[in-house]
Amino acid sequence: MTFKKLVISLAIGSAMLQAGGLFSTISGMAAKEVKPKAFYTVDTAGYNPRIYEFSPQTVKGVVCIILYGNNNGEVQMECVKVKEK
Repeated sequence: MTFKKLVISLAIGSAMLQAGGLFSTISGMAAKEVKPKAFYTVDTAGYNPRIYEFSPQTVKGVVCIILYGNNNGEVQMECVKVKEK
């Protein structure tokens, strides 16, 4: 493979990857937005994580909690059963 063909192949491959991300972004715009039940931060020394709580629409009696950390894109999610009122 010549250098010119390699550069063209890399350019096409890169464009295809970027187009995939663009498609995902556009298709997500039409999705119904679900607001979290609660959003808050936890004040800790040198670390300020964000926490979201929500109930999945397809599973009754469950609450999910997502923790977004500030370091290295850390994400943790836990779902727990709760008693229905």
